[in-house]
Amino acid sequence: MARRIEHRAEYAYPAGLVYAALTDEGFLRERLSKIGGRQSELLSFTVDGGTTTAVMRQSIDAENLPGIVRGVTPHGVTIERVETWTAPSSGPSSGPSSGPVSAPSSGPASGPASARPSGPASDPSAGQGRNGRYTGTVEASVSGFSGSLHGATALTDSSTGTKAGCVLVLDGDVKVSFPLVGGRIEAVIVEQLGRLLSAEARFTDRWLESHPE
Repeated sequence: MARRIEHRAEYAYPAGLVYAALTDEGFLRERLSKIGGRQSELLSFTVDGGTTTAVMRQSIDAENLPGIVRGVTPHGVTIERVETWTAPSSGPSSGPSSGPVSAPSSGPASGPASARPSGPASDPSAGQGRNGRYTGTVEASVSGFSGSLHGATALTDSSTGTKAGCVLVLDGDVKVSFPLVGGRIEAVIVEQLGRLLSAEARFTDRWLESHPE
């Protein structure tokens, strides 16, 4: 039986700016190189109309995993993750109109990411739904024990006092097909994914702070 995952990650910046970063190739390469693990790589980055798709590989070393997981996969785990964000039809789109554009990865970028995202959502209002809401999907497979994640994401503006920010919510299911201990490993994956999403939110805030408009 699959295990439910519901996670909230808070950002200090409005949804439009966070969405622009999450759909920017340079930003994703830099994020992977900093917090994606030793085997991280942006495998492909594709823009097709209003939909941006990123295929990423990330890794977690064995020493950072609980004993039950190390017993199954003693060399750590590798996560292949497919993330999409779609610009709602109600919002303006500055993305290419001549068909998909694919940028296969050649490894982490050697220099810093661009000063402001240059992807299809470089305008913070691009792809913006009502009340600053953006939606996407995430699919992931985990090496070593046939683990998988299927979920939906939503990025929504929020505010605390005078500070404008946003919240990313992941709602999905994690399933591990492994005899006897599959359920316990599912709980570990849910925990690790929550930590990863929180770490990515902190990195994004730092990145946006260092790349002002």
